[in-house]
Amino acid sequence: MKKVLLATSALFLTAGVASAEITFSGTAGAGIVQNGTGADTTVWSGVDINIAASATTDGGVTISMADDIGGGNLIDWNDDYAVDAQGTAIGAPAVTVKSGALTVTFDDNAIDHLDSDAVAGDLSVNTTMGGLTLSVVVDVDQSSGTDMSYKLGYAAGDLTVGYTAQDDSSKLSASYKVGDMTVGVSSDDNGAGVTTNEASVSYTAGNVTLKGAADDQDGWDLDVAYSVGAISVAYGTDESEEWDLNASYDLGGGVAAKASLTSGDFMAAGLTFAF
Repeated sequence: MKKVLLATSALFLTAGVASAEITFSGTAGAGIVQNGTGADTTVWSGVDINIAASATTDGGVTISMADDIGGGNLIDWNDDYAVDAQGTAIGAPAVTVKSGALTVTFDDNAIDHLDSDAVAGDLSVNTTMGGLTLSVVVDVDQSSGTDMSYKLGYAAGDLTVGYTAQDDSSKLSASYKVGDMTVGVSSDDNGAGVTTNEASVSYTAGNVTLKGAADDQDGWDLDVAYSVGAISVAYGTDESEEWDLNASYDLGGGVAAKASLTSGDFMAAGLTFAF
């Protein structure tokens, strides 16, 4: 009887796997970190495992699920510069339904609004029509204080134009690529009665990329990046004299040595690998 039950269970599991594509991927790493002025230097180690599954109906509609599970801590190297604790349990997954050019995603309180990721919605809709793109994020239960945000984009050759609206704020932007240079302009009313106009430029010369932006509110930032072979180095600063420095060395096989240093006395170094 046990053999019969085991055989039946194996057939059931095999049938389930055959009907959907399941993938696992992730990152892991370890090293040292000093997180802020006067903080002790400590050791960090962690893993983040991504789980995804998808199935396609006879009518060509694809339904997919994605979530992650992890343990320990990983470093947010070149964004928030923080030590991120990894969740040890699977939460509510993001579920996406895709049919042709239309994609709908369900993820309760976990979809960033389009003009400010300080608040999140529950439902997003994305579609394309030729060079036109439309994205909408809706807070179904109205728990974030932002009911809806949307973004319209249009691309024609080297020209890209976008319009984003959220609450009382809106932003109009445009960029144009000329050879190795991209220039951009934007106007953002911020929803506070003060419109900020900004101009930006990005230029790539061989292994070096320069990016700069300045606005009419005395704000500016400058970034320079250098990459050659397995080595990448990037430095950024702004009008407040804050700066950050990032370096990485690709060791092959998905393994990299990384280091970050900021004016806010954040320092991290270690090895990471992807799988």
